[in-house]
Amino acid sequence: PRQKITSSRAIPRATRREVFERDGERCSFVSKAGVRCDARSFLEIDHVHPQALGGEGTSANTRLLCATHNRLAAEQVFGRDYIHRKIRESRAARRHKQVRIE
Repeated sequence: PRQKITSSRAIPRATRREVFERDGERCSFVSKAGVRCDARSFLEIDHVHPQALGGEGTSANTRLLCATHNRLAAEQVFGRDYIHRKIRESRAARRHKQVRIE
């Protein structure tokens, strides 16, 4: 039998399924006015306590957020400038990788 190799950053499939079911396959962000985001696409698993700060990939520490609200949450924790720089770096790395493949 093949042994599955997983990254320590990977969230187990069972946990992902549990989070999607619990959050109703929709963004779990709720505004200060108590209105829940109704986005059902571009959903991402977000760590309530960020993994970079020691947060675990458990269902209790993860939630579904749309890409916009996930970015907002990251900016609130790490700062807007840091997140923008990381996005630029990630995009540049992807472009570089595509050029090397072609």
